Amino acid sequence: MKRLATWLVPAAAIALGAMLWLQGPLSFDKGSALPSFRTNTAQATEIAADRLPPGHFGQLIIKDTKGKSLLLSNRKINVRVKVKGRIARTEVEQVFYNHTSRQTEGTFTFRLPHGASITRLAMQINGKLVEGELVERTRARAIYNSIVRRMKDPALLEWQGGNRFRTQIFPIPARGTKRIILGYDTVLHGPPGYVDYNYLLPNKKQPITGHFSLTIDAHGNPKAKVMPYDATIKRSKQTLTIQYKAKHFRPRGHLSVRFQYKRARGLMLAGTVDKKKFGLVEIPVQIKGHTSTYKHRMLLLDTSAGMKTKGLQKAVDIAQVLLEGLPKDARFGVWMGDLTARAFRPRAVKKGVMFTSKSLAEALDVMRAQRPRGATHLERLFLAAIRSAQANTELFYIGDGHATVGQMDPGKLITQVKQAIGTRHIRISAIAIGPNPDLGFLRKLSRATGGRLHRLHIGQSPKAAVAALTKQLNVPQLTDIKYTVKGMKNIVRADDNNVSSGDTLLLAGELTAPAVEVNISGKIDREAAYTFKQVYEPQTDKDKEIVPAFWARFTLDRMQKKTDRKSRQKIVKLSKVYGVMSRYTSFLVLENEQAYKKHNIARRKKKANKRVFHAKKPAANKGTLSKKEAKQAIRRWMGRPGEADAEAPQGNDSARRDGFRQQDEGGRARTGSGGMRFKAKRRTRRRYRREIAPAPTTATPPSPGSGADVPRVKRVAAAPAKRRAPKMLIPHARTFKIRIKSKPAGAKVYMGRRLMGRTPLVLTLRKGQRVKLRIVKTCYKTRTLRLTVTRPRTLTLSLSKDKSNRRCRRGASLDIRSDKKACGKKKDLHKKRRRVSSKNNRLRAAYKAVKAAPMNWQRREQLYRLLMNTKRHKQALSVLRDWRRYAPEDIQLIARESKLLRTLGMFAEAKRVLSEIVEFSPQDYGNRIQYATHLEKQGNVSGACQELTQAVRLNPARRNTFKQMMSLYRRRKHSEFKQVIRRCITKGVSQLPVERDISVVMFWDDPSADIDLHIYEPDGSHVSYRKRESRQGGTLYYDITNGFGPEIYVLGTAKKGAYTFKVVYYRGAPQKLTGKVIIMRNAGSPKETREVHKFVLYKKYGKKPQHIKTFTLK
Repeated sequence: MKRLATWLVPAAAIALGAMLWLQGPLSFDKGSALPSFRTNTAQATEIAADRLPPGHFGQLIIKDTKGKSLLLSNRKINVRVKVKGRIARTEVEQVFYNHTSRQTEGTFTFRLPHGASITRLAMQINGKLVEGELVERTRARAIYNSIVRRMKDPALLEWQGGNRFRTQIFPIPARGTKRIILGYDTVLHGPPGYVDYNYLLPNKKQPITGHFSLTIDAHGNPKAKVMPYDATIKRSKQTLTIQYKAKHFRPRGHLSVRFQYKRARGLMLAGTVDKKKFGLVEIPVQIKGHTSTYKHRMLLLDTSAGMKTKGLQKAVDIAQVLLEGLPKDARFGVWMGDLTARAFRPRAVKKGVMFTSKSLAEALDVMRAQRPRGATHLERLFLAAIRSAQANTELFYIGDGHATVGQMDPGKLITQVKQAIGTRHIRISAIAIGPNPDLGFLRKLSRATGGRLHRLHIGQSPKAAVAALTKQLNVPQLTDIKYTVKGMKNIVRADDNNVSSGDTLLLAGELTAPAVEVNISGKIDREAAYTFKQVYEPQTDKDKEIVPAFWARFTLDRMQKKTDRKSRQKIVKLSKVYGVMSRYTSFLVLENEQAYKKHNIARRKKKANKRVFHAKKPAANKGTLSKKEAKQAIRRWMGRPGEADAEAPQGNDSARRDGFRQQDEGGRARTGSGGMRFKAKRRTRRRYRREIAPAPTTATPPSPGSGADVPRVKRVAAAPAKRRAPKMLIPHARTFKIRIKSKPAGAKVYMGRRLMGRTPLVLTLRKGQRVKLRIVKTCYKTRTLRLTVTRPRTLTLSLSKDKSNRRCRRGASLDIRSDKKACGKKKDLHKKRRRVSSKNNRLRAAYKAVKAAPMNWQRREQLYRLLMNTKRHKQALSVLRDWRRYAPEDIQLIARESKLLRTLGMFAEAKRVLSEIVEFSPQDYGNRIQYATHLEKQGNVSGACQELTQAVRLNPARRNTFKQMMSLYRRRKHSEFKQVIRRCITKGVSQLPVERDISVVMFWDDPSADIDLHIYEPDGSHVSYRKRESRQGGTLYYDITNGFGPEIYVLGTAKKGAYTFKVVYYRGAPQKLTGKVIIMRNAGSPKETREVHKFVLYKKYGKKPQHIKTFTLK
């Protein structure tokens, strides 16, 4: 049976709940903190598997034969963008090259802009571009599992949350290419009167692709400015085209385009889907006058390690300008935050510090004394500042906006901030600093509270930055907005935030008339009334699907806040009709059209872009091949993957989870009974003669993934080689015994550097072996023997006393123990001084060596160890901090510095430094696990469990995270952390990125017992350790046989009917056993409910299951 190559993009992996707040005008710092992205077109680069790409493009990661993660090179990146006012559709086309000689699978990771919605996924399969289709999430997963269950474990499907997209791809042909297209829609923003489009690229002068091209078509022919790249701009009557192309592309930072439209009255775009016409209206808001000012100011300064020293200096300079602009009777406050939140003058922070020259100088001294340390806990910083702020206060956040610990979900963090503000007259503005700030989060936070955002440009002075932000803040805002549109139904607004003067208001809906009349009313800064009335006629659009897709996106953003069954059904239907991914749908790419028909998946309208990169076809009547072409043909022929073996039934063996589908050269993975995988016998390559016969006129089908039709080459087998005679077995070498005696006895015998024992001693040596023996004894001269073993011998050695040793002159005992005591009582001051002098000389030499070669890690390691051996901890700390300037992200150095600070008694500083493990790569699963491990070693069990909960949110496919939580419980079961860890595990299940209808967690108190959870679903499915997945997608994570649990069951979309939960005492000691079953409904949503059911079991081995709970879902 032919192997069916299938890919799934789980919508469970992409929860798109909010509008896009794309970056504003960008600047590019020289000292970028982006991860290195060294890739060339010839080979792949080793990279961390969980690391995100440094821009808005994908990366394909494979595993080599040693298990290391390799990043495949990008041969081409083509970006096509269509901008229509404040909406944009981007399609990124990438061609990856697999340089290895084996067909393999890979992990595709894509970094989306904040709030973007995926509208297209297509892949090249067997030389054809196949479009993906949106399918209901549970059904898509069932189809996927039915096809590739015997090829890989479905748990390998991973998601990294937020704007991070991830899925598995198979097959990637050996020495072949893989073409992937991903499209997404975004809403653009910018200063009043402008619209900015930004495409993220790394700020590193290293090639990321062989060929890079970007084309932007802007509707309406606006004015445009591109930076920092030299792009060509072409104009037509209605369209502005921007093009940039480069070979061996070396990025210089993000590509930013600023558009300026002259539309005093706005415009309306129209589109059609399924004979329904939709319109999108852009309404400009123009308000005269100035807004009311805030009397008090509170500054929030980010002092985390990610800011670096230069960034923190810029932040302090901006804070100084903000404070100097206050009036005399104003009050101010300063909060500095990293892992902890610290206030300037904590006792006076609630009332505020009176603004004077003296208080300003003190505040600046405190801010300049800060050093960038620790991770970023934005939740703690914002909530502490808001709770201490009084009414009529404006908060200014100065930092990069990246939360690395605490609440890392931008939407939930903004909700907490708004709840803390309540009805008080407080707004938050932000000044973004750093090479790669989170502009999406900062813009959304500032707009949600009525503030503004400013991005610090390169070379821009603090005074100019504050003046630009103040100018934006003085612009009045339209609040309490209400609208009616005649000629349009099912109207939705892009967002619910206030609109500043000069910005536009976006409304979308279904058209019922050839023209629409828009009526808007509201208040200016919540005081004066405002009204607006205008009639719009729709403009025809060539891309008819863009406007309906944005209407569907705005509608889905509203509907996804509801979690009831009817809303979910509407969301799935709307997502499939208009081609916009939601949290309840998935993109599914199958091999061909027959596969879609087989699974009853309706196909939408095919995309117009069907361009495929094919290699040049050789002429059909070409008589002979050149030497180079023949070698290439043979290499492609030998790289053809074999067909799959017959399907085998799914097994329950645990080895199925640990199997990794990987094909060697000429070999293929096979599946045996029980789900076990083993490799077929390795096929040896045939030998060919150098002379290649003329190719026949008929050509064989091309090998998959080669991209070209390859003619069949006549194979001529070489003459059979002569059979070699088997090697003669070498007989065992003859050995002799050498007896060694000494007078006095008890001397140590060394062979080279190896201690063989004490005399008398018998050594067994080979005949002819040459050895060097040293006989060592305290207070006696060392004897050295060199001999060649030719026969058995007995060596008797007389040792002479060492009269030069002062410790042995005055009748010192020759016994080792008494000799040590005698030497310890009488210290030779002269020898001690020489020893100290020798250590000082070695330290001086080590310092000089590090100064001569500061990038030599071995010399730095030697200097650090010398200082630690001499217990010079403070000097070692300074050396370690200087070392970390060159490698700030090195986890081993971070752990060393934290441990050294604890040795010096600086526990608070040690805690801050240790959190830097997750500061520079907050989405890295491995770093999060290491941070949790270090916290647990230091006794911070609750902190370790919280970080493991974050790891579950970052990568829910790593099921072993829950096992690591239970290992904490196993080690601390008798401590006060018992209940803390259990609550933490339950929270981890609740924090899974996708909302679940039903989630169940079971614990028990006997580690030697094996308790099984059984779930009976309405359709008759029985989920247990024997069958861990049901027909509707209910999954049992794993079967715990030796521990306290947890056994976890999750079900995304539950059907109507009765669900029954039972437990079985399968194995263990015949004693009383207690446990808990926690049943969660609507986990991960505001409507989450929990039920705790305790159970007691007495019997074992095949007894009837004990009933826990039965409930009916209506």
